[in-house]
Amino acid sequence: MSTTVKKTKPKTSSDLKSLIKFSLKNLSSLFKPVSLFLKPYLKPVIVKKDYYLTKLTKHLYHYLFEPIDDWIIYPLELKLGKRRTKRLKTALKYTLPSLILLTVATIIATSIVNRLTTKSYQLPVSIQAMIGEPDTNLMKSDLSYNPKTKTYYIDKSGIGAKYQPTTSSSITIGSKSNSAFSLVIPTNIHQGFTTYDNTSGLSFTLTPQFDANNGKLVNGHLVYPMGLGTTKDVYTIKANGLQENIVYGSAPTGTIKLSYKLTLPTSLEAKMM
Repeated sequence: MSTTVKKTKPKTSSDLKSLIKFSLKNLSSLFKPVSLFLKPYLKPVIVKKDYYLTKLTKHLYHYLFEPIDDWIIYPLELKLGKRRTKRLKTALKYTLPSLILLTVATIIATSIVNRLTTKSYQLPVSIQAMIGEPDTNLMKSDLSYNPKTKTYYIDKSGIGAKYQPTTSSSITIGSKSNSAFSLVIPTNIHQGFTTYDNTSGLSFTLTPQFDANNGKLVNGHLVYPMGLGTTKDVYTIKANGLQENIVYGSAPTGTIKLSYKLTLPTSLEAKMM
């Protein structure tokens, strides 16, 4: 005598399914009044979207796929034969839409990056008021730009002057009545900013050790964005030298450390004041 054992699913499994089904049904019933309320407003948008999508598809077929079929596929079919042309059509069917999507995505991404880059150079009026006005008279008379070196200059006559030793124990900096100093301000922040004293021939270079985008002249200020955000390094030409301000769009969190390299001639020494 033999017996057959029939396997049955655990009851808990069917109970769980019923519970899930019941929950989903009730959940959908909760959102049903909302969908019914929004239907009259969403329908025109959906219809309009479908209309433009259909129109775009027709235009793509008429202006892109038909010429490709007439000028490329049909002549190749005559030369290669139908079997090879069919493979080519299949390849184009999947390749062309991918290329179009990739091109559109690249255009959108480039547009977004360009917009963010342009925005990173902007200086709000509140920031300009905090930094202070540049010396416009000095900039009009002595500011120049060399497109080859991509560098701004203030009074190029004092640049490269040699230090003249003196027996005096002190040196009067900026004693000339005309140009007291000369400046070299590169658009590449890593080249360093050099200040020359036109009386003594002494100079020093301050080079930031942090990253920033190339500088641009914005409303009389040289702006070096530190990324695509609101943080930027701003230099302002004043009557007594070059002023630097690190600008944040909002209060930074944590510890911020910015390093600089100071290059001095042997006749100068740096001291904390």
